Amino acid sequence: RDQVLHNFNQLNVIQHQWQNFQHIYAENRKYHILQNTLKQKIEQTHAQLATAEMTYLDQKKIREQLQQLLQQQRLLHTENIEALRANLVDGEACLVCGSTQHPYMQKDAFANKLFKLQEQQEQQEIEKEKTAFDTWQHLQKTYTQQTTALDTNSKQLETLMAQLHHAQTQLEQQLNTLNITFDFEQDHDVLTQIITTHMSDAQQTKRNI
Repeated sequence: RDQVLHNFNQLNVIQHQWQNFQHIYAENRKYHILQNTLKQKIEQTHAQLATAEMTYLDQKKIREQLQQLLQQQRLLHTENIEALRANLVDGEACLVCGSTQHPYMQKDAFANKLFKLQEQQEQQEIEKEKTAFDTWQHLQKTYTQQTTALDTNSKQLETLMAQLHHAQTQLEQQLNTLNITFDFEQDHDVLTQIITTHMSDAQQTKRNI
């Protein structure tokens, strides 16, 4: 009778430990899946980040080259336009454009029109550069968040792996006391069925004594 009660109590302990093991195992699987998902996302973001950085640097170079070109145009305008304008006569064809009317003979009107067009060109490239920079910065922030999440998840996974190993060792020791062997690489439903069968048999034996 004492042995029957002992075995029954052992099975209760095993059942509790098995439930604890299954809970830790499920958490472990969840964090493993998250780990793989984060690694995939980080790989994608890293590739996007490299492309975004190159796009930004290219756009920055384009903007700088345009500004240099516009600066050169402004200098040429300042140096040469006065001589050309001085020779313009209403009714006579312009040597540059062929027009017989010269609405930009007045210095301010001509300069303002030219500078306005240049400013529009410059502003367009500045906006493109800003958009490229913002995209790059956003991806940098995303990459940092993802790598931080991966580090946190890795630490949690390491803790769960240790807990799982400890729970499995305890469970195996309890199973051995009742001569129950189980390969934990198998389908865990098999062990659930084994424990359920032993519990049913033990309850029946307990009722018969």
